[in-house]
Amino acid sequence: MNLLLELLIGLGQHEEALHVLCQHSGVGFSSDTVDREDAEQMGPEQQLKAFSSVSFDQSGRTGQQIPPDIKSKLLVVLINLKATHLTKARQLITLSFNHVS
Repeated sequence: MNLLLELLIGLGQHEEALHVLCQHSGVGFSSDTVDREDAEQMGPEQQLKAFSSVSFDQSGRTGQQIPPDIKSKLLVVLINLKATHLTKARQLITLSFNHVS
């Protein structure tokens, strides 16, 4: 998956990279203002604008944490999709940098 993400990011296919992250890394989004049904009716750009937080579902990852390189790729994808408000989310920054020694 890591190589696929590298290729997608390198080719500028950030929406596809985000889809891969959501499907295979447990990345999820939530919104305080829009419910799930309304979000499903929106296009990808409107969805990203409506989301207020990012999370990593760790169910099914017994004893494993999301690798820092996958988290950094998520940051790159969100920045390129102009969803910088999600990169400032405290839990995302904490998730990304708590592995740095």
